[in-house]
This record gives sequence, C-alpha cells and structure tokens, in this order.
Amino acid sequence: MAADVGDEERAHLLAISPSPSPSPRGIITTPYQPFGQDESINQDDNDSSSLHSSEWTVSQSARRLYVSHTLSTWNSRVFEFGSVLYLASIFPGTLMPLAVYSIIRGAAAIALSSWVGHYIDRNDRLKTVRLSIVSQRLVVAMSCGIFLILIKVRTMSREVRIGLLAFSILMACIEKLAAIMNVVSVERDWVIVVARSDTVALRTMNSQMRRIDLVYHQVPALQYPKSIPHTTPLNGGNRQNPLVSIKHGLKKTFNDVRLYFTHPVFFPSFAVALLYCTVLSFGGVMVTYLLSSGYNSSQIAVMRTISVAFEVLATWIGPWLMKKIGPVRAGLWFLSWQLGCLSIGVSIFWRYADNVLLSTLALVGSSMLSRIGLWGVDLSAQVIIQESVPQPDGAERHGSLVRMGSV
Repeated sequence: MAADVGDEERAHLLAISPSPSPSPRGIITTPYQPFGQDESINQDDNDSSSLHSSEWTVSQSARRLYVSHTLSTWNSRVFEFGSVLYLASIFPGTLMPLAVYSIIRGAAAIALSSWVGHYIDRNDRLKTVRLSIVSQRLVVAMSCGIFLILIKVRTMSREVRIGLLAFSILMACIEKLAAIMNVVSVERDWVIVVARSDTVALRTMNSQMRRIDLVYHQVPALQYPKSIPHTTPLNGGNRQNPLVSIKHGLKKTFNDVRLYFTHPVFFPSFAVALLYCTVLSFGGVMVTYLLSSGYNSSQIAVMRTISVAFEVLATWIGPWLMKKIGPVRAGLWFLSWQLGCLSIGVSIFWRYADNVLLSTLALVGSSMLSRIGLWGVDLSAQVIIQESVPQPDGAERHGSLVRMGSV
C-alpha cells in the first residue's frame, strides 16, 4: 500500500500515470530521510486533527519548495542586477569599484562556503532556511539604503563615499553567504529528500528549480543539531589559543581542498566551475561594457531577456537529452555546443574589433546561444553530484564544492 501511495505521488508530480512497479528505473543510492524531522513536524503528523497531514504528497512538498525558491531567487537576482547598475551610476567612467565589489564578494564565498555547509549539517534545516531568508532580506534593504545615499548625496567627501562603499561590500558578502545557505539547503538537500530517491522525479525537480532560477534572472530588467559545536578547553579550561584556532582553520581548509580533489564528482564539479570562469555572460562586467559602448539599460534588458529565454529552453532540452543518452554524455554534448558558440563569437569580435556594432552583437549573440550549453552542463553535473554525494554531512560536502567552484 505504501508503494502504491509513492507511485501516485510520483505520478502526480511528473504528470504521468501511476506505475504498478514500486521501484522505478535508476534509483539514487542516497537513503531517503523524512522531509520533516523536526519535533514539531512529527507532532503534527501524530495530530489527528490536522487537515493536510494525511494528504501530504510529493507534489505538495515540491510546490511549497518552488514558492520559497521563487521568492528567494527573485530577491537575489534583483539585488545582483541592481547593484551593478547602481555602482555604474555612482562611479561613472571606471570599473574599479565594481571589480573590488565583485572580487571581495566572491572571496567571501570561497572562504566561508564550507563553513556554511557545516552549519547547515549541524543545525535544524527549517530554522537554517528561515535564517538565510531573513538575513538576505535585511542586508539587501540596508544595501539599497546605502546606494540611495550615494546617489542622492553628491557633496559628501571622498572618504565617506569609500566608507559607504566598504559597508555595502560587507552587506553584499553577507547576502552572498545567505544565498549560498539557501541554495545548499534547498537545491542540494531538500530536493533530494522531496524526490524520495526517484531519479526521474529528481531530474524533473532540478529542471523546475533551475527554470525558476533562470526566469527570475530576468525579473530585474529541519532537525535539531545532531551535535552541539563546542570548543575543547585547553590547560584545565583556559580559552583556546589563537594560534591553535588558526591551525585548526588551516587544517580544515586543507581537508576541504583534499575532499574536493579526491571526491568522485571532482571532474564534473570542476568542469562546471570552469564554465563560470568567464565574462561572456550578462554579469557585471559585460553589462558595464555594453553601457560604455553606447547601449542603454532598455536595450541591455532586451538582450538579457533573450538570453534568459535560451537558458530556460535548456531546462527542457537537458532532461530530455539526459533521458536519451545519460547525464555524462549529455554534459559532453552541451559542453561542445557552448565552446563552439563562444569560439565563433570571440573570433568575430577580434576580427571586427573596430566595428563596435558588429563586434558587440557577435559577442552578445554567441553568449546568448552558449547559455543553452552552459545550463545543460550545469543540470547534467548537478544530477551526477546529487546521485554521488551521500546524505550524511551532505550539506558540508556541497559547501566544499561550492567553495572550490567559487574560485
């Protein structure tokens, strides 16, 4: 009977007829853990007066997950895109403030992503997601206030402007870490649990989550701690020596690096990390370059919309191709497509460098088409990683992958 319920839930999620077989093809080796392990959730399950506990399905769990991810992604993308435009307006004629802003924000992700994963594994999942959401909203609001002051008050001294810029960079670092906490908790943990070890459901949910992420790229133009972290007292209870703390931090960093390079999913993870090591996307550098080339924000918004349309298209092509030839070969095909598109665009850009219109259109057009390949590779690698990383301490492992990928 339990198997029949599971089939009906998967069928409702995937919009297919329930299969009489209780074991679909391609089962993930990760053991299933109940989505609600918090004591309050268990109490709700035992409460006979609950109207929805007996009707809780995979589809209902996924729907709530989609809503949460939609709101978080909306907030993150609007802030990411808006901060670039604000900095370009506040500091015209130079890329230095934007470069420093982006580098420090990325460095925070590199240095603290592993710690974020460790925190997720050691604390209640639901409270962790709530913390990431609330902190993300607060720092975004504070950053917007700083940008407003910098834009409106032009008479302030240079030292004050630099100080406000430094504070906005700090807020951006906190926002980035909160976004990583939300992504690791939801995309790399809860999705696996909600899919209930069904590979087909997992790929479907991955595609839908990525589709939400990509659509809101365009919007701007649970368990108590398993173990309580503690500090081992030295010399009869004295506080830990700072040198010992530094040594411990360096040792943990070394272990994270070793884990990353010796992990079975190192190659797909490293390949995806290399894909993002480029300025050929509608990030801060390209947007600023297009603005300096004479394009206005409306034209850039149209270009970004077309690019996102190709990216969303990849979320349908990706699962279809993975079903046909598997995630590994699909990733190779998408990778070849991306490299081909970018090679053509860069060649035209260098050949006709004196023609600003032709060179920029070639660069933008090739970047748009290449996004199909990039997000196809991303989806393929995500499936491979999710099927290979075990559930215990999974968030910390994913945090290490995010940390090294941010490099």
